Amino acid sequence: MALTEFEKQLLNEVNVENEWRLLERFSKLVRVSGTTDEYAAAEYIINSLRLHGISVSVYEPELYISIPKKAEFEIREPIRYRPSHEDIAMNPKTSSFSRSGSYEGEIEFIPGKKGPSPLSGFFEFQLENGRDVRGKAVATEGIVFPAVAHAAQSRGALAVVGISPGKWTHEGIITPVWGTPTLENKHMIPDIIAVSISKVDGELLRQHLQKGPVRVKVSAEVDTRWRKCIIPVAEIFPPGKKDAEYVLLHGHYDSWHVGIGDNAVGNATLLEVARVLHKNRDKLKRGVKIAWWPGHSTGRYAGSTWFCDTFALELDERCIAQINCDSPGCRDATAYDEVMWMDEMEQFGKEIIKDVTGKDSKGIRPLRAGDYSFHGIGISSLFMLLSNMPESLRKERGLYPVGGCGGNVEWHTEHDEMHIADKTILETDTKIYLLSVYRLATAKLYPLDFRKTVDKSIEIIADYGKAAGTHFDLTPVIDDLKALRQKLEDVYNLVSRDTSEVTAERFNRMLLKLSRIIIPINYTKSGRFAHDPALEVPAFPDLAPTRELKQFSVNSDEYRFLLTQLVRGRNKVRATIRSAIEVVEDFKQRFS
Repeated sequence: MALTEFEKQLLNEVNVENEWRLLERFSKLVRVSGTTDEYAAAEYIINSLRLHGISVSVYEPELYISIPKKAEFEIREPIRYRPSHEDIAMNPKTSSFSRSGSYEGEIEFIPGKKGPSPLSGFFEFQLENGRDVRGKAVATEGIVFPAVAHAAQSRGALAVVGISPGKWTHEGIITPVWGTPTLENKHMIPDIIAVSISKVDGELLRQHLQKGPVRVKVSAEVDTRWRKCIIPVAEIFPPGKKDAEYVLLHGHYDSWHVGIGDNAVGNATLLEVARVLHKNRDKLKRGVKIAWWPGHSTGRYAGSTWFCDTFALELDERCIAQINCDSPGCRDATAYDEVMWMDEMEQFGKEIIKDVTGKDSKGIRPLRAGDYSFHGIGISSLFMLLSNMPESLRKERGLYPVGGCGGNVEWHTEHDEMHIADKTILETDTKIYLLSVYRLATAKLYPLDFRKTVDKSIEIIADYGKAAGTHFDLTPVIDDLKALRQKLEDVYNLVSRDTSEVTAERFNRMLLKLSRIIIPINYTKSGRFAHDPALEVPAFPDLAPTRELKQFSVNSDEYRFLLTQLVRGRNKVRATIRSAIEVVEDFKQRFS
């Protein structure tokens, strides 16, 4: 669809100079959660919102935060070598939730294996073989993230050393526990020393390992404790509709170092979108909440998880979609080829990007990452990392994948400073976010096409069925999905011919009910009001183990245990799909 005259006017109100003022202020703040600099950043956001007359709620939860303080790596034998580079971004770093302490002893190198996704180096990375390294340290390629730490610890390693793919070492976090731990999952916090070293130091280590045994000393100091944090939430509602349904737009404002590309640019975008929407709030049909999260980097999305937990029932009843804003407007990030969105939001997202930029876009399934803390509730989701450096440019420059900054490898280093932001790209990306929220908050019918979701689901289940072969039958699941698909086609066609307000309201309520049913079964294992760990969650996780059936002998205990598990998973998925069919049928009956 083309921009309306009002939408053109709305987008022209974006003033990138407002955003640049925030960047200049934040460029002097190391916004580690629960620290004075982060409080100063929160104060800037809150005061700016109030200056524009925007209502803002301020929450002050205590979050479980882990701040890396010091890391050391030293080769003790057969040489003595301790990295100390003039470029401080090359020096060793430890990770949030690393164990504090020292290890001295033998180290072994184990190659890594990446998964298929663009960011699999972070979220799906595994160690290649299963040999026992009990009592030793392990070195491997890449940044130490949860899957790597878990794999090393599960094989008995006392320390894990990640060799950076480039000259700089990157900050990170190794716990997979999403948000504040519970008594049930606190055991998942790693108990291993984690340190990252530069590629040049890793190459030296590997050279000596090829010749014989190497002894190292690895040390980490990490401050892990409860800290008071601040969550500002702007609330923009049309006059007299404070209790209306709403769109949730959000991003983290804590940072590693000054973090301009990750995520000061996103903070500026949120603030400018808030200003423009508030000015035009009389044009909205429903509300918008805009949230700035702490605890993203050092608490594994603790801020957004706290909000999700605290306002779960309100989100369940009133939130129509969530939009994440992380690392927009970065240097050379002119492509929209790795945009995250759920299937029902795909066409909407593509139209927004096309209308603002004139460019086509491509999407990927949302990773178990970012502040996507709302899968369990079943909220349709759009964006995370938006614009990115074109793949051809990354290849030309020999860059490796990173999880933000538009693909610039300064991500999570001391060098993520003002030169990472680009005014022209930031203005464009801000307009994409603004138009997305505006259309969601004004559309007569929610732009959620669950026919596409079901089509993709059928593809996924069919692939699982092929993997299972004759060992397990997923045809009943596909038949249920096809039945749902036909009924959805019927009601979408009916609504396209009836534009009454009553029908639109009922249809929108049906779409929300569908999202609460369909999204959790596709994206979560833990259930609606819990949080899966920050590890890969495959589509329809209750059925994904069909891919493992063929690796077991049909007479083995493991094979029969897995079959039992899959029967239960199939029952769960089919019951869920049938609940969705009932929701569609109920709407159809009311319609007629």
